[in-house]
Formats: sequence, structure tokens, C-alpha cells
Amino acid sequence: MLRNALLICAAFLLVQISHLSAQNFKVQVGAFAEPVGLDYFKDRGIEQVYESVDQLGIFHYFVGAYPTRAEAEAVETQLKIKGFMGAVIFDMEAQRALCGTPCPYFADNRIYFDENSQVLALKSVFFDYAKSSVDQEGIETLKDIFQILKENPKAQLKIFGYTDAQGSAKYNVELATRRARSVRNELTAMGIHADRMFLKVFGELDPARPNADDFGKDSPDNRRMNRRVVLAIMLPSGEIQTNDFNDNIEGKPVKKH
Repeated sequence: MLRNALLICAAFLLVQISHLSAQNFKVQVGAFAEPVGLDYFKDRGIEQVYESVDQLGIFHYFVGAYPTRAEAEAVETQLKIKGFMGAVIFDMEAQRALCGTPCPYFADNRIYFDENSQVLALKSVFFDYAKSSVDQEGIETLKDIFQILKENPKAQLKIFGYTDAQGSAKYNVELATRRARSVRNELTAMGIHADRMFLKVFGELDPARPNADDFGKDSPDNRRMNRRVVLAIMLPSGEIQTNDFNDNIEGKPVKKH
């Protein structure tokens, strides 16, 4: 009898552990360029929110972890009804896969966010080796950013500067700074006031892709992906724009066609 009871308990615990380990979906309430504090959400009727910081230095605020996308979607819908139009689902297994192995970013308060995953509406401008001038492809990207900022005068821009890992750390910080300033100067020339743009420089830290491939061989394609400036539109609240906000920076619900 006791043996059977112990077996039942053990089976129950295994199911619970399996269930917990399968909680692969998180619901982001919002993402901000600077920390806003948990009271920001409590004052708006959202409890049990927790903060994570990604490798870009963006602050993500989540509520809950769920074993199925359907459960996460139900929570996402409720958050949007309450006015959190930037609510979005993170598939954590997908994020881990994008980060690769080993991945240093997953911890109690850390998260890896792939800047090309289309969760947040980020844009990137890429640079040639040791260069800080914006090429024509980059200009076209900046024209899109300019149009969004022009049509939404309350929106601001966060500019993140990066390099690959060639050269000294000091040189790469200086180069990343020149790249970020070059992007800002191009947008200023288009007509965006400099006081709407904020620079943050990483240098060679937090590459978008490994500088070497899986075999340890130098990867020129990956290095080019790391020679970048990442652009994040900030809503008036300081929230980073998600793709649900693409057509409406002011935060009203986006009509689905």
C-alpha cells in the first residue's frame, strides 16, 4: 500500500516537472529602453510582472509562463483589452535556438532576444569593415525610420552602435560611437531633431552572430551582421515599438485587414 502511494506521488511529481519544463511561452507586457519599475504595471492593474534584460540592454516585462501558445494567446488578448497594445508572445525555445549553444543570456533576469525575429520592430544599418559612413542601403533604411518619426512627432529613437571583434576593445567602442553618430547625423539632415534620438554604444560586445562559424573558422558574413547600428522606435511612454504598433505609434488598436 505504502509502495503504491509512493509510486503515485513520484509519478505525479514527474508530471509536474515535465509540465513546468514545457512552459515555453512567455507573454511580454511591454519592452522599454529604460527600466520603468513594477509599480508601473501594478498601477495599471497588472500583477506578478517580472523584468528581464536582453543583450541589447532593452528591458522586457513579462507576466507568466505557459505550456501552450493557446494559453499565452489568451493572456495576450486580455492584456491588449486592458490597453497594453505592445503585448506579444515569446517562444522561449525559439529564442534559445536563435541564441545557439552555449547561450550566456538565459538566467533569472536575463533573456536573449534575436533582433531579427520581428517581435520588436527593430531596423539595422550595416557597415563595411572599419567604416562609419552610411551606404545607400543604409540610407534607404533611414528613410523608413525618418518617415515613421515624421508622422509621429511624439516618438523618439534609440540608436545602438556595434562592431565586430576585430581590433582592440577601445578602438571598437570609438568606431561604434562614430557609426551611431553617423546614423544620427543622417537623420538630423533629413529633418529629425537630435534631441529625439538617444545613443547607446556596445562596441564589440553582444554580437548579433558569432564572429566564427561552428568549426571555429572566421565568418565574414557573420562579422558583417555584427558591424551594425540597431534602431528602436520608442513610443511616448518610453516603450519600444512592436510590430503591432507599426501603423500606429500613438498606441491605439491596430485594425487587422
